[in-house]
Amino acid sequence: MPAQPVRPHIHEPQGGADMETKRIQHGNSVVIIHSPNGLISMSTEQQRAWFECEWKAGNPAIRSLADAMIRFESSREVKK
Repeated sequence: MPAQPVRPHIHEPQGGADMETKRIQHGNSVVIIHSPNGLISMSTEQQRAWFECEWKAGNPAIRSLADAMIRFESSREVKK
């Protein structure tokens, strides 16, 4: 099977002017967070309360995020 050509990454900003943005770099990886509700500027306790409230409300994005973190941690444990 022939190798597929590599497509260059195209940066397409997603956050609007009304969103707070935070850029985090870890090694070669860069994560850009756009926060319409100001979550990134909240204190740790405020974030915890917000996540607990959203978890109890059944927010599917929060549930999906939790599942992804569990899968990530599980994959790290296997590699050790």
